[in-house]
Amino acid sequence: MNSSVNDFVSLVVNNHAIDTKDEMIAAVCRNFPMVKDGRALYHTDYFAVVFCYTKNTAFSNVVISLSKLEKYDGIPCFVVVVRRGLDNLVYMINTTFIDKVSH
Repeated sequence: MNSSVNDFVSLVVNNHAIDTKDEMIAAVCRNFPMVKDGRALYHTDYFAVVFCYTKNTAFSNVVISLSKLEKYDGIPCFVVVVRRGLDNLVYMINTTFIDKVSH
C-alpha cells in the first residue's frame, strides 16, 4: 500500500477539530493532488474518497453508484464521515466489502 494512504487516514484522524465537510475537503485537497470525479468522489492515483457530514452520531447512507465505485476497486476507496463536535470517521468502501445493497 502506498504511504499516501496512511498519510491520508492520519490527516483525517489528526484533524478531528474540523467539523464541516467543506473544511475537510479543503484540508485533504491541500495535502494531496485530488481530482474530483463527478459530484461526490475525489481520487488520486493511490486512493479515492467520498466525504459526508452528520450533525450527530447517526450515519446514514452515502449515495454513490456501484459503477462509479467499481472504477476504483483497484485502489483503497474511503468514505470520510465529518461529525460536528465528534471525532471524524474513515470507512473503507470498496465493492468487495459490500454485504448488502439496498434499493
